[in-house]
Amino acid sequence: MINVVILNHFIGYPALEDACSHALRYSKLLNLIQVVDAKNTIFLYNAIKTDKKFKDIMEISKTNGSEWLKLSDSQSIESVLQNIKNKFSIDITQENSTIILGGTNTAGCLLRTSNFSAKQWAKKEFNVKFCLSICTDYELDGINTVEKNQIAAAIMYQFIKENKFTDYIDVVYDPMDLVR
Repeated sequence: MINVVILNHFIGYPALEDACSHALRYSKLLNLIQVVDAKNTIFLYNAIKTDKKFKDIMEISKTNGSEWLKLSDSQSIESVLQNIKNKFSIDITQENSTIILGGTNTAGCLLRTSNFSAKQWAKKEFNVKFCLSICTDYELDGINTVEKNQIAAAIMYQFIKENKFTDYIDVVYDPMDLVR
């Protein structure tokens, strides 16, 4: 099974997130690169900006054997799949892959509004897993990061249920649950 880890605007806007939550996401991303089968994992990222921590984690992951590919926000899923095929000679299909999502704006970009959101993958019947420990939402109206993430989780649950995506979208917290 091939893991396609999509880190959508992973760094985001740190000033809109508390320092503890921000540090936790990096810690769990580092944990994720240790537990996935590196030789069967492709990381896709689109970054408004990058920072030293993100670049260091990327380098560690590459050293372990994972591949990385930068995305553009305007890309479609078909374009993403074609880029993977062109760069790595790998056909990503519903039968041979798991799409793992992390990054910013859990209830927005990750779940439903970006071109490669969980909604778009699920509509194509791909197996999608959210890893909540590497997600955050700062666009919602909560008073702090904890409340915003709780609201995002509730929105996610309702959206998955209402759109009958329960066969395609799963939600986990611990990166270890992605490989069990």
